[in-house]
Order: sequence, then structure tokens, then C-alpha cells
Amino acid sequence: MHLSKKERSLSEAEELYREMLGRNIFPDTITYNSLIDGFCKHSRLDDAKHIFYLMVSKGCSPNVITINTLIGGCCRAKRVDDGMKLLHEMSRRGLVPDSVSYNTLIHWFCQAGDLNAAQDLFQEMNSHGVSPDIVTCNTLLGGLCENGNLEKALEMFKVFQKSKMDLDTATYNIIINGMCKGNKVDKAWDLFNSLPLNGVERDVQTYNIMISGLVKVGNFLSAEELYAGMLRSGIVRNSVTYNSMVDGFCKQNRLEEARQMVDSMASEGCSPDVVTFNTLVNGFCKARRVDDGLELFSEMSRRGIVANTVTYSTLIHGFCQVGDLNGALDIFQEMVSSGVCPDTITFHSMLAGLCSKEELQKAMAMLEDLQKSGHGSSIGG
Repeated sequence: MHLSKKERSLSEAEELYREMLGRNIFPDTITYNSLIDGFCKHSRLDDAKHIFYLMVSKGCSPNVITINTLIGGCCRAKRVDDGMKLLHEMSRRGLVPDSVSYNTLIHWFCQAGDLNAAQDLFQEMNSHGVSPDIVTCNTLLGGLCENGNLEKALEMFKVFQKSKMDLDTATYNIIINGMCKGNKVDKAWDLFNSLPLNGVERDVQTYNIMISGLVKVGNFLSAEELYAGMLRSGIVRNSVTYNSMVDGFCKQNRLEEARQMVDSMASEGCSPDVVTFNTLVNGFCKARRVDDGLELFSEMSRRGIVANTVTYSTLIHGFCQVGDLNGALDIFQEMVSSGVCPDTITFHSMLAGLCSKEELQKAMAMLEDLQKSGHGSSIGG
């Protein structure tokens, strides 16, 4: 059986542990913590817990690191309730939870979308005299923004601003991103422009978020100015920057400039990816220039970029829009033969195209295949 380097390390650690016992050398807390950490990182939570109970039975006292490691293991195994039990068990063992204990659980509650539990833990943290740190702040603000609770995030952001905590660039990126996603691009723009005045350094992610937000609301002129300003500020643009600009040019129907943007990526050491090409293909198909979209599709293959469901669905929709049903069917067949799974959008486009050409028999046959594949309920909805 082939073992990875990390698996071999854990296996060797277990062997050393057994050797220690054989030589009557008693493991200490550090030894047990190392084993528990190894088991947790390899998703062997039950083994980690076994070592923990063995540790206690041998009279070796666990410390905060022990419990924090187990809490992390429980959370990664999606057993957050067990993590909570461990948190509340700490005081019974005479241990005081620290910011890591709370931050780990807050992170996983946010990941699960349980914002009430995350906020309750934050309140408990404060009431127990554990000071929130920048990780707590960013985790909670990120969770609230990602789950669409922007108003609460902004409320907490103001609280953090008034505290003695030094908010970092990541904090502002989270809020600016939340504002852009929450259709408050003007407020995001104001906050973005205020950062240098407040001594906060803007990084490539700050610029990318703002450019994407401006493109989203059609303020491409400001996006172009920001793009040019990155070079003046010494910010190295990356593929995310270029993808947003390509999207902006496509939305402005400035397709040749979008195409040129892809060519200029190489000058900054960036390679176009599937998102870049999907954006371009979509732009050309919307302009009813499906042959150009097909040429881009071929270029993807030449560059070694693997087309995905979005690529194929966009081309199929493009061919259907210009009434070229045979072209759409050819792409659909290539999609299936390439092992790329069609989704509901793919089938919607194909069915609409078949029906518009009065190919009802083919449409019915495809609908039957769709129902057999389990997509039928989505179409019905």
C-alpha cells in the first residue's frame, strides 16, 4: 500500500509512541498533543479521542492546546456539536478557553450558515473575558457577508472600528466585497477611496473586488481607471483582475479589446484560465458571433484549458440563438463524448432550440433522456 509522506510521518509517530511505552518511557502532554494533532489532520477523529481518553487515564493532564486540537478535528469532521461539548468541558477540567477555541467554532458555524450560533459564541466569548482578535473579527464579518446578512456585518464592523483592534486590509476587503455583492457599490467605492486616508494599504484583492463590483453595475469607466491605477500603485495584476476586465469589455460589446486583454495577460506572467475563455465565449455568442466563440473554444484546447459545462452550455445557447440547431447538436454531442455532464441550463437551451425549429420529436426524446438522468424535476420547476 502506497503511503503519502504525511501518512508515513504519522505511522512513524505511532511506532515511536509504542516504542516509548515498551521502554517504560512515559509520554508527556506534548507527546499526546502531537499524536492527537496527527490523527485529527488525517481525519482519524475516533483515534484522536482514544488517545485523549488514554492520556487522561494515565494521569497526564490535557491543556488548552489539547482541547483546541480536538475541537478543530471535530469541526473538520462536521461534528461541531461535539466541538461545543469539548468547549464547555474545558472549565470542568480547570482550563480556560482562549481565542483559538472560540475562533475555530465561530468559523465552522459560519461555514455551515448557522450565524445565530456564531454570534451567540461571540457574545459568550466577550462575557467570559476572552478578547476577540482580528481572526474573530474577519471570520464573523466574512460569515455574515457570505450569508447575505450585510446590515448586521456593517453594524459589527462599526463596533470593531471603535474598538482598539487594528483592522487589517483583509477586514476591509471583506466589507467592500459584502457591499458590492449587496448592491451597495457606491458605498463600497467610498470606503475603497477612504482607505489610504485611514492608513490602510490596498492590495490586489481590494482592487479586484472593486473592479468586479464596478463592472457589475456598468461603471466600466471607473473600472478602467482603477485597472490603470494598479500599475501606478505598484500592485501586480493577476488573472482575477484580467477576468473582470475581460467581462467588462464584453459587457460593453468591446470584444476586440477583450480579446487583446487576454493577449496582454502573458506580459504580467498571467495565464488565461477557463473563466477567462468562458467570459469571452459568452461575449461573442451574445453578439451573435458564434463562429468566433467556436474559434475560442478551439483555442482553449490548443492551450490545454479543459472546457467545462459552462463553456459547452454557452456555445449551445449561442448556436440556438442564431438558429443553427445542427451546430448546437454537434456541440452537445461533443460535450457528452468528452465526459462533461450537461446541466439544466444545457437542456433548457437544447429543448428551446428544438421546439423553435418544430423538432418536437427530438425534443420529446431529449426530455425523456433528461428525466431518466434525474434532471427532469428541474425542468418542470
